[in-house]
Amino acid sequence: MYCPLCRKEYGKKFTECSDCGVPLVDSLKELEVIPEEFTDDNLSFLPVLELQKATDIKQAKAILDSRLIPYYVQEKHQTKSKNACPTIFWIEKFYIEQAKTGLKKFKRYLLDYSGRGTLP
Repeated sequence: MYCPLCRKEYGKKFTECSDCGVPLVDSLKELEVIPEEFTDDNLSFLPVLELQKATDIKQAKAILDSRLIPYYVQEKHQTKSKNACPTIFWIEKFYIEQAKTGLKKFKRYLLDYSGRGTLP
């Protein structure tokens, strides 16, 4: 069993991710398409940022954490490099503008909220 957001692996007895609070799936192969908007209770998370370098990912997490911005991190797939893993940041919709301000260093990696390219 796997979490569709953080990709953490669980035993067969588990039904929900303890970190993300979402239902688990049997296989990561089932995740060909990620929904444009992920809803968790009353929160809506949208894909806002895609990074690859481990140092950039760590820095973006630190920025979001320091501003108390709710987010999920989704690794798209593992690469051969230990220093690169395509990662999408899903940010709670009410915090998107605040997140964009904090993440201005990564402006060229910001997505158009639907995960289909960069913002103008």
